[in-house]
Parts: sequence; C-alpha cells; structure tokens
Amino acid sequence: MNKVVGTLIAGVMCVTLILILSNQLPSYIGQKSVLKKKEGTSESHALNQQGVGFLKKGKFQKAVEKFRAAGAMDPKDLVIAHNLSLGLARLSKVNGNSAGSRRSEALLKEALNLWPENPEALNSLSFRYYEDGRYRDAWNLAVRLAAFNPDLPHLSDYIARLKGLMEEDKGMVAEEGQYFRLLYSGARQLEFEGELLFILQEQMDSLTAALGIFPSHPIDVLLMTKDLGEKAKPVDPVFKGIYDGRIRLYPGDSLNDREMWTGTVRHEMVHALLHQAGGILPAWFQEGVAQKLGERPSAGKALEMKRALRNAMEGVFTPDLLSYGDSFVSLPADERNLAYADSYLFIEYLEGKYGENMIPVIVSDLQQGLTLEEAMRAFTKKDISDLQADFIKDLQKEG
Repeated sequence: MNKVVGTLIAGVMCVTLILILSNQLPSYIGQKSVLKKKEGTSESHALNQQGVGFLKKGKFQKAVEKFRAAGAMDPKDLVIAHNLSLGLARLSKVNGNSAGSRRSEALLKEALNLWPENPEALNSLSFRYYEDGRYRDAWNLAVRLAAFNPDLPHLSDYIARLKGLMEEDKGMVAEEGQYFRLLYSGARQLEFEGELLFILQEQMDSLTAALGIFPSHPIDVLLMTKDLGEKAKPVDPVFKGIYDGRIRLYPGDSLNDREMWTGTVRHEMVHALLHQAGGILPAWFQEGVAQKLGERPSAGKALEMKRALRNAMEGVFTPDLLSYGDSFVSLPADERNLAYADSYLFIEYLEGKYGENMIPVIVSDLQQGLTLEEAMRAFTKKDISDLQADFIKDLQKEG
C-alpha cells in the first residue's frame, strides 16, 4: 500500500453569513488509499503529496494542478479526488475568483461533483447562492451540509433564515420578462402591471447593452403592495438588491410618477446586474455606477456635488472610497450624501480620463473572476488608492 496524505478543514456558515472555519470534521491526514500495483501509481502518489504540500501553504492553484495530474493517473482513487475537491473549493475564494463570479461557481460545482459531501464546497456554494438571491438553491445545499455535519454551529440558524427568505415569495404570482421576473400579490389585479413590465424590460434592455453583460439567471423584482401586510414594509437597506441580487419596489397602489419609477427601477437594476457580475462589491463602485447609469445626473447636479465635496474637504472630511465598505447605511446622513457624491464623481473622473468604455470592461472582468481591485488595475495600470489621490488633486485643482 502507498500512504496518501490529505487535509480537511470544515467550512461553517454562521447566521451573520460570514464564513467561519472549524476543525470539527475528520481529517484525511494519515488515511491510506488502496492502490493496485501498476505503472504510474508511485508517480501519482508523489504528485498527490506535492499537491498536499501546496495546499498547506495556501498555493491552491498549484495544488489543484498536482491533484489533477495525480487523478489523471489514478482516476478511481478517492483520496486524490477528495484532495482535488478541497483544493477547488479553496481556489474558488482566492486568486481573483470573487464571491459572485461565474468561475467561482464553476469551481465549486466541480468540487461537489468529485466529492458531494465536501463541507467547504457546500458551504461556499450555498453562500454564493444566498448572495445571488437564489434562496432555494442555497437552502438545498445548507440542508445537505447539515445532513453530513449536523452539529456545525449556527447552521440551523442559517437554514431557518433561508427558509424565511423563501417565504417572501409565498402568495405571489410571477410575470416573466426577458432576464427578469415580476413577482406580486396573487390576491389582486394590478392596474399598472403592464406599464411596470414595460418599464422593467425597457431598462433591462438599455442597461445590459450599456454594461455589456446579461444575467445568468432572471432577476427577481418583488412588488411589495400594501395587501402583503408585514412584507410590504420597507426593509433595512442591507436586504435590497445591492446585497442579494433582488429588487424590491414599494409602489403603494399606483405609478403616479412614471419618471420617478423609471429612475428607481434603473438604479436598482444596476445594483442587481453588478451583483450578478461580481457578487458583493464595494459600495463606492455600486453607488457610483448606479448613479452614473441610473440617475444620470445633469451637469448642474454634478457641479452641486463637486461644490459640496470641496466644501467638506475644507473642513474635517477626507474622501476615502475604501473606508465606505459594502454599504453607506451605517454612515451619518451628511457623510452618506458626501459618500454618494464622492463615488459618482470618482466614476465620472475615471471615465473622463480613461474612456467611456471603462465600466463595461471592468464589469466584464468581474464576470470573468477578477476582483474589483484587479480589474481596476488591469484597466488603469494603477491601484485604487492612487487613482483616488489623482482624483482629489484634480478636484482641488478645479476649485
């Protein structure tokens, strides 16, 4: 027999949806693989051991390459398959594979094909689906994870949370558009349903052309009318489309102001499309692009934002895109307005300097698996911090 070494660290999903690593699951260290004596077996063993070494060092791409080579020599060896599965699950979270990228999802699916019980892959792919608003898919994977590892902390809370989110659709009917679904109360007939469907399709067509991307699955647009009771109360902004890929609209009983509704739909649709392309992105990019392509502020409005930002900079406010995090929600109202202005004006500045094709190129790179930082650097040849420093100098020079 040849000893084949592997490692396993379990992935755990907590109720706050932050991945926590645990050591509660059995390790593959020291397990033996029953291999027939045949040509190539010793070489596959050596390749597997090299892969384990890379895995321990966090060099997941190299580990995957070694495990693939070993698996090609001994395709029936389960320990090699498990190691490759583990390497793929870890590779999905690093080396440019953003949480929302299609490449990340493909790696995780491959990991589960090799080892259906892989806790890290089940964990990560469930979270990926949660981020994308695909709650039933996320729930199915979480239930599978619980079946294999029932004692993982917080998992039952997470499953209950997903079940509650699935209930959000209960009692609602769907109207299909191209790349979206309009969901609304089945207990009523909407007088403005046709008009809203037209607005949604019009803006979807416009924005997919502007961004150069198309949704991998339909975006859910939930119409939260008053007859839905508690569900119709506006929720905390953290649960809006920027975070889970869904759009929630609170129309009352009519579309009195079509221009306002068009602007709202367009803004939220940008968030949902960016989410599909890159997962949870920094708030400055989400809001900057959503304003640029959504509201499309006039020259006069942009000038007002510049003046407000310059005035604030003369005091204690210092623009810092990276400090805004994933949401402006926690910022004080005055700082929130400045963060919106900072984000929009930064995107406007970059387009002016690097070209109007900047947004679709960066979004395409996000969809291919690059992080935002990598995509920005590839396009501008500079880090975001340096770009912001250039922007501030330009803003002050104009003043």
